Amino acid sequence: MSIEDFYDMLPIHFWNKLGGFFELLKIRERNEWERTRWQTCLLINIQLPQGKRLKPKDLLEFDDEKKS
Repeated sequence: MSIEDFYDMLPIHFWNKLGGFFELLKIRERNEWERTRWQTCLLINIQLPQGKRLKPKDLLEFDDEKKS
């Protein structure tokens, strides 16, 4: 965003844009954690017998995945 764009914005538009930016950062970080959880699960399952395989949720459960 250029300086002209910043000064032409209304405050509510600025805060909406800032909120969207932080939401994007949150989504990207969540995707990285999901990828890491999946990779770790695969590496662990290589060493476990067939009947005792783990799911990614068994390793790390996110707040929105927890049961109420």
